[in-house]
Amino acid sequence: MPGDNPKSRLGPDDALIARIPDGEEAWKLLDAVLDGQATPAERQRLEQLAVASPPVARLCIRMVHLWYGLQLHNRHSQVADEVGLEQLELTEGTVESGLNETMILPALREADSRRSEFQDPLLDAIPPDAPPEMIYVPERPSRWPRALAAAAAAIALGMAGLSVWLLRPVPHPVAIAPPATQPVTVTPPTIVVPPVAPTQPARPDAIISALAGAVFDGQAADPGGPLSPGRTMDLTRGAAELTFDSGATVVITAPAKFRVVGRNALVLDTGSIAAHVPPPAVGFRVQAPGLAVVDQGTNFGVRTTDGDSAAETAVFDGKVEAVATNAGKEPIAIPIQLTAGQAVRHDANNSAGKPEPIAFTPAQYNRDVSQIRLPLTLPDTGRGVKPGEPDPLWQIVSVPNDPAFTPTAAVTLGKPLKWYEKQYPGLTWVSVGADSPEVPDGQFVFRTTIDLTDFDPATVQLTAKAVVDDEILEIRTNGSRLPIQNSRKQGNFSAYDLDLSKLTWKSGANEVDFVVRNAANRGATTSPVGLSMRWAGTASPLVRR
Repeated sequence: MPGDNPKSRLGPDDALIARIPDGEEAWKLLDAVLDGQATPAERQRLEQLAVASPPVARLCIRMVHLWYGLQLHNRHSQVADEVGLEQLELTEGTVESGLNETMILPALREADSRRSEFQDPLLDAIPPDAPPEMIYVPERPSRWPRALAAAAAAIALGMAGLSVWLLRPVPHPVAIAPPATQPVTVTPPTIVVPPVAPTQPARPDAIISALAGAVFDGQAADPGGPLSPGRTMDLTRGAAELTFDSGATVVITAPAKFRVVGRNALVLDTGSIAAHVPPPAVGFRVQAPGLAVVDQGTNFGVRTTDGDSAAETAVFDGKVEAVATNAGKEPIAIPIQLTAGQAVRHDANNSAGKPEPIAFTPAQYNRDVSQIRLPLTLPDTGRGVKPGEPDPLWQIVSVPNDPAFTPTAAVTLGKPLKWYEKQYPGLTWVSVGADSPEVPDGQFVFRTTIDLTDFDPATVQLTAKAVVDDEILEIRTNGSRLPIQNSRKQGNFSAYDLDLSKLTWKSGANEVDFVVRNAANRGATTSPVGLSMRWAGTASPLVRR
């Protein structure tokens, strides 16, 4: 009834309400719901309180005990006294409870079975069969018994349907009949267990934030992967950038062995690192053979030397503390402070020494993964091919006087002509046949492929040493051409030092054609043709983040 105090209706005093978390709010919300004055938001809030607070749910159920017991006492007291609440059969026609046996009886039985869960003496002091004198009853009829019983049924059935039952239309009346000959069969209530929120995984001490051609322990790695604390990592190729949980970043260049030992610390066994330490990561520590470096807000590098028994550190800007350590990595001297432009070195075997100043050489440290350069895999002629067998890395794609010629594999010379060996001992040649056959004068095109996958083609630096019988006219790739004019002529041979960096290169496979002219001696129309190549080249690998 609007305006009534719900506490005065039920009889429990202020001490009971005070003992229940959110008890006062729950009573006010329940009063509004039962009087038909509650908004949807208030109904939802009551449901949340009942689900979240077992004492609130318990109090609602005990309220239903009291009110339902009151109805039984007023209208069928003899039946209630003889058979008890759980034995009653509810039928239609006499009591305006709005419930049937499948709703109220399981709810009350569940409430009684869980009495020990809350251990609240004030709540337990209100028995389910409390006499009417414990309860104040208003003079005019109220809708409370019907709505409270519906709420209790929903709570005992897992609270999932509380708001539905409180909002449902009131059904037709039911009545209490004399006890049945057979006890009522009650379906056990469904208990809904709320899902448990997943726990957040622990943050790793460091992750791989960028890679440039990096190979760890013989395998390619992916950016974003966490580094296991204390695990020794072997960087055999390329460079990697690590980002520590503290905010420090470290560029490590192969070959290097290292391990992360905390969210702000690294052990360097071999190799070179360059560290950038922002203010939140001040105190970042690097332990290397014979030297421990503790950052004081700076950019610095550390590298191992002398067979990895000693280490150097150089300060690019800011300052660090450097401490000499022995082979057991224990400090053996007072820390010294270094500032920008200073560098020191210490050997772990020098147990009585202290870090000694050395020349500041920042070029010895790679401070950016994008600046690293790696050697290219290049196709030397005849490399790894038995004499007399085709070279899978080289083809002849054009010959003189045969426009229908089909490209075919160049062949490693089985026994180079004696003048080849005399002039250029140790070189491996490819030609049109194993025995360097006589071929017509004219242009022969030798082709190979250079793979720049995962490299930045704009950074290619490529040179080659070539010896040719008779001479190279030009080199072509990807629509670009490099005319060749300067050579060292030695009889029928021409030797070249070639710079191919200015050719047009692309990522992936690049076909490179060498146009070779064969010229017979005076009075002859045929002569041998051959090509020998040795390459050297580097490029910057593409950075993956």
